[in-house]
Amino acid sequence: MSQQQASTIQQLSNEEIQKEISSLTLPKYFPTYKIQCKEVAEPFFKCFSEKSVKTQKGDRLAGINGLKQCVEELNKYKECMEQ
Repeated sequence: MSQQQASTIQQLSNEEIQKEISSLTLPKYFPTYKIQCKEVAEPFFKCFSEKSVKTQKGDRLAGINGLKQCVEELNKYKECMEQ
């Protein structure tokens, strides 16, 4: 981690850190979806499946990296499911 990244992390409040973590956490209802959420669920599932591929044996960050790359799709999925 670079010094700039460490500094940025230190500047985040606990609330901001929790918000960041929760935005990159799969919801408890994953991988199900309501029929009315199919249009946003399927693109998220596809994105997450494609982007969370392990790049090397023992890659423990594949899931997080996939979520980071699919955050827009994840947010749409969550928004629909939580209505």
